[in-house]
Amino acid sequence: MRSLQHLWFFTLSWTAFQHLVSAKVITPEVDAFINKLLSDWHIRFGVSVGVVSRSEDGTWETETAGYGVADLNGTKVTGQTQFSLASDSKHFDAVGAGLVISNTSVHPRISWDTPIKQIFPQFKLMDSKATELATITDLMSHQTGLPTHDLAFNLAMSKDDVFRVLPHLKPSVPFRGEWQYNNFGYTVLSYIPEQLVGIPFGRYLQAELFDKLGMKSTTYSTKQASRSGKFAKGIGLVANEMTDIFGINATTMELPPFNPDSDLDGNDMSGPGGLISTVDDLNIWMKMLLLNGSHPTTNETIVPADVLAKLVSPIIKMDSGLLPPNNYISSTYYYGGGRGLYQYRGEDVQEHGGEAPAMKCTMATLPGRQLAITVLTNGHNGNGLEQVIKFRLIDAFLGVEPADWTSIYLQVAQEAAAAGAQAPVPPSNPTPPYASFKKLEGKYSDPAYGTVELCYVPPNSSVTTTSKSCQKTLARTDPAVLTTPDHKFVIGRENVPVDTHWILSHWDGNLFNLTDAFFSPNLKSGAHNSEYWFLGGFPSGVVEFDVKAGGFGISGGFWQGGLLAAEPNGTSVKDKSEVWFSSHSSH
Repeated sequence: MRSLQHLWFFTLSWTAFQHLVSAKVITPEVDAFINKLLSDWHIRFGVSVGVVSRSEDGTWETETAGYGVADLNGTKVTGQTQFSLASDSKHFDAVGAGLVISNTSVHPRISWDTPIKQIFPQFKLMDSKATELATITDLMSHQTGLPTHDLAFNLAMSKDDVFRVLPHLKPSVPFRGEWQYNNFGYTVLSYIPEQLVGIPFGRYLQAELFDKLGMKSTTYSTKQASRSGKFAKGIGLVANEMTDIFGINATTMELPPFNPDSDLDGNDMSGPGGLISTVDDLNIWMKMLLLNGSHPTTNETIVPADVLAKLVSPIIKMDSGLLPPNNYISSTYYYGGGRGLYQYRGEDVQEHGGEAPAMKCTMATLPGRQLAITVLTNGHNGNGLEQVIKFRLIDAFLGVEPADWTSIYLQVAQEAAAAGAQAPVPPSNPTPPYASFKKLEGKYSDPAYGTVELCYVPPNSSVTTTSKSCQKTLARTDPAVLTTPDHKFVIGRENVPVDTHWILSHWDGNLFNLTDAFFSPNLKSGAHNSEYWFLGGFPSGVVEFDVKAGGFGISGGFWQGGLLAAEPNGTSVKDKSEVWFSSHSSH
């Protein structure tokens, strides 16, 4: 399938006709639905909603609504509340690349098909074919063959660091073999403005997009947003999500901001996930998208129409599991440039979502209906809340019987909790590893993932250690995790956006389960006596030590590959691993 064909109806109901002349979507009925949903799901964070629609005579209906709180002081959410957009930032990154492509003063000119290596000679991937042939389009549409490898990301990285890391990340499918989400590609794209125009990424988009559109609260500077007094705090729930999926018995807490040190220039996370904005600003952006790049007030061209057309072209087929199974999606999912494409109830939808610790959002346009919807939240766990609200708004606009997305997403949450509760149980009398636990302790390195230190914790113990770095790691680990009845190693992670610790729990022999954990400083809450909260852990892979080879390998989906990704082949632990860490003591 090369294009998504719009489905037109030969007859229009009176309700559908009304939308040709613009009508409110956030009606009292919809407002009541959202309030009931927040109550039923025990939501204790905030939600900001924006809807824009354009009638045939060119007039706009612009709506905003705020629900819940922006922080634990009870500050109400409004259309001016700032939220982190996380991966919804990718579309803006791709637009930035498109602006450089359209810039006639850039010499030599580049195109969507320009190999990245022609722009950055230092660009190199483990796959030599991908190194030579990967284009702007390939990085934008996640076709390099690299799996996510998100846990190799570090906010302290420089551009040189990123290009140093890339050659050491193992691919999981052949180049252009499958859609596999990868943030590093969008980091590289964000370097294009400075490389070819001489302006840092954040300042380039500020001048070319946000200033021209009057998006005064949109920025890549977390420092600036934090000073504004309008930046929503991430609100986390400390709960057992397998037994309490709504966090009814949980305690709320405030999380530190995502990407905290970013300034106006931006950093390595800005392109793939660092933008901060408001519903009021994004309503302006969405109008510009619906007008194919024109300013909604002055009609000035902000983004060339051909750039936006490229970003919503169906470049590659996506995974089919991006939304839960349902009877309303009538097409295959495709990906363009920071936009996913599908059909909902016969209507073309162009959408992307974003998720960071305690921030979830979605931005969707229905170009055939001249409708755009934005839902921003500051909650750690919402069970698909932003999606349920988005689909209810679409249904209201279309004038159709609302689909029961509440039940669909509730079932997903319940099935995930049940699956977690049925996790395999380790052997009751596991065989010890070939080397003693204490001997396995120490520092190990991978050229992409960096250096980690394994801090040993015996069963049922909050052990003290002579290593100052391990003392620091264990001090910012929830005591409940340290006193479990198994042998474990705790690894502290610094400047990583998606986790703070790895917990290696002994399974049997040389095998350990790896849990990717996120602990957060307790910024605001009086109900906990620990400095750090355990917000959740996610089984992320299997660790196997090979004492003779002097290290350990991680496998079992740790690299977060696509549906077609296969484990690396080989006979040794090192060859079969997705990531290999060498012991410093073996060097």
